Amino acid sequence: MNTTAKTKWKHPMVIDDVVLFKVESLLQSRVAKPIITASCADSTDHEFSTVNALLKFENAKNSRIESVRFWAKKDGDWSKQAWVSFTPNSFRTFEVEVKGTQAT
Repeated sequence: MNTTAKTKWKHPMVIDDVVLFKVESLLQSRVAKPIITASCADSTDHEFSTVNALLKFENAKNSRIESVRFWAKKDGDWSKQAWVSFTPNSFRTFEVEVKGTQAT
């Protein structure tokens, strides 16, 4: 049986490297190695394969990172995937969506 779950929070938050590493580790252990996308103020998106690579990104003021999204998909199985998004959106700032088995 596959299950889909979504949770959204509207809270101000500061996201540090500890949080980013926890999300990366959790997705990797439960689903697969995540792809990390940073959306910037200059309307560009940058894709990273690890949190370490994201942390090395030059976060200049005029192109600062405004949101970060983690996405993991089990190889060859589109029914097992998960997203974790940190956004500046006014109606949600933190969103988690998981699709897979109930254990996932």
